[in-house]
Amino acid sequence: VSVVLIPSRISARNLRTRYLRLVIPIITVLFAVLTFVTTKITLFTFLGVGGLMMLPAYPIIMDWIGTFHEKEVQGSATGLVGLVSRIISVCLTLAAAWFIFSTAVYFAFLTAALLVACVFSRVLPKDERMIGVSSYYGS
Repeated sequence: VSVVLIPSRISARNLRTRYLRLVIPIITVLFAVLTFVTTKITLFTFLGVGGLMMLPAYPIIMDWIGTFHEKEVQGSATGLVGLVSRIISVCLTLAAAWFIFSTAVYFAFLTAALLVACVFSRVLPKDERMIGVSSYYGS
């Protein structure tokens, strides 16, 4: 549901960077809480909310590439983002095997990975700055 509704609204308002910078820390906090409190209610609620918030991130990033980059590099850029996201997913999945023995340790591991994502989200250029670049490329 969130993948259908959120990306188009975020794109129409040029809020891609703000969305990512808002959602990643929220999910980091949710997972940090799950490190210490893993009741059935918190687990199902926080994972559900986190999933609904993070699923639109990929289409938002793909839309960002299509909107703000010249057509000649769009294919390469989307391919690179896809490749990197799969490499990160496989690495996290393989590394998770070392941390899965404890729920608290596993969510601490995921929280650490999300903290790295928070840092990377801070270096993303704002949509407002990219609008001038987009008009330059004729997008």
